[in-house]
Amino acid sequence: MNTKDAHNRRVGGIVLIGPGRHFGLELVRRFAAERRRVAVISATMETLDHLRSDLGEDGEAVIFVQADVSEVDAFAQALRHVAEQLGYVEGLIYNPKASIKASVLTTRPEELQQTMTVNLTGAMVAVQTLLPHLEQTRGRVILTGGGYKDMPHPDKFSLSAGKANMHALYKALRDPLRLRGVLVKTVIIDGAVRRHATDGTSSDHLADFFWSVFEGSEVRAHRFPSESPVEQTQLRLFA
Repeated sequence: MNTKDAHNRRVGGIVLIGPGRHFGLELVRRFAAERRRVAVISATMETLDHLRSDLGEDGEAVIFVQADVSEVDAFAQALRHVAEQLGYVEGLIYNPKASIKASVLTTRPEELQQTMTVNLTGAMVAVQTLLPHLEQTRGRVILTGGGYKDMPHPDKFSLSAGKANMHALYKALRDPLRLRGVLVKTVIIDGAVRRHATDGTSSDHLADFFWSVFEGSEVRAHRFPSESPVEQTQLRLFA
């Protein structure tokens, strides 16, 4: 093994797609603190610029890439490029979401199709594209879910449908990925996450939670916060 290969195997690479405005900064810092090199993919350069600025010196080792998950071919190409830069892809976190304020009776078909590309199709493409790299490292995949999957929001049908289908994707991936040595998990986030919350739902708490899920050995669904009002028996029905 040459020096470059040894370095790549020592520092695991994490691909974070859709950092999110409420906990992306903390998530990058948390994984970087565990000696993981992070590559962040976002649809907008503005998001990447803000994240780069907020990270300061901590962002010097972070790879920032602009790519829209709804542009499937270009997105897949960006993923391949990122994987080459990282050299050793240990994890994938898929966090993008798209939502339109409309009920099931007022959502237009084209709107549902557009949001589903972000909420579901992009995750499938990401897993398919990065799978050869994840197989080599016996890596892990985390798909960000939401409580709307089992309690649909009356004015956010497209997001509710997207999260329900995301959970179906998680369940469909569990066995075939496990046979390839890759663990897939989902974090179902109930409610809003804010930076300075004092009730255990802050972005720092969520970043710690993602790390614990990533490091865990079980293949299953996790809820955040863990003291969610949804009964654990109900969770097991969906896990």
